[in-house]
Amino acid sequence: MAAQRDRFVRGAHERGFPAKKIEKIFDLMAQFAGYGFNKSHSARTRCWRSIRRVLKTHYRSSSWPRYLLR
Repeated sequence: MAAQRDRFVRGAHERGFPAKKIEKIFDLMAQFAGYGFNKSHSARTRCWRSIRRVLKTHYRSSSWPRYLLR
């Protein structure tokens, strides 16, 4: 991530952006990078677990493929 910061800062300086704004924007992107994937991945996993729980509770495990393919 440090190498990306250097590359981003260098490119933004070449384009004439103020240093404070560059740092603020990169910090926001870095914060999202640490947060965005984890939240979306956990939400997807949570949805799949809920579906599996319903199927396991209400349908026999041998019939799961039939319901998943509908």
